[in-house]
Amino acid sequence: MKSKILLVTATLFLLVFTSKAQNNLPDGYSLGSVTLSNGITYKGFIKEKIKKDGSVTFIDETTKDKTVYCGIQLNAISIVTDNFMCTNGDFFKIISTGKIVFLQKQSDVAGKIMYNGPDPIVLSGTTGNIGNYYAYINNTLSIINKKTVTDFINKELMGNALAIEKANSINGDIAKLQEAVEIYNGSK
Repeated sequence: MKSKILLVTATLFLLVFTSKAQNNLPDGYSLGSVTLSNGITYKGFIKEKIKKDGSVTFIDETTKDKTVYCGIQLNAISIVTDNFMCTNGDFFKIISTGKIVFLQKQSDVAGKIMYNGPDPIVLSGTTGNIGNYYAYINNTLSIINKKTVTDFINKELMGNALAIEKANSINGDIAKLQEAVEIYNGSK
């Protein structure tokens, strides 16, 4: 009987604690973190507008300061279980990591104007469109599409027969290339 009372009490405590934690989450925000271009990471709450305008609104969990960041100001962000890297102002969802980082483009900031104080800066962004897939290898970002997939398979997956076999079976579905990249990354 005592163990049942203890179990019920512990369950109620957990439910109350969980509901209080959820109540602290601002409307429209998710738990996350930002890593600034200087490498410092802050935890807090994120409202993303990545596809809309290549930015996120961040509320620091400690200071409660609210800041809008565009991709050029960030190295990476994490929203709940999704991780993104930023390069040339664009956000890329990280699909697979390892020697080859397999990414999907989430923003297109080419031509967007950002201000450094009073001075306008036109962002160059990256090649390709939202939804395109990329490989990030040795600090180099390369688009993977129907024109480049064969070169990617022959050059980057070279030496791993299982990864090459899997990549050759994707039948033009670049998203499925993730499986081949994971095979490749797992073997090294």
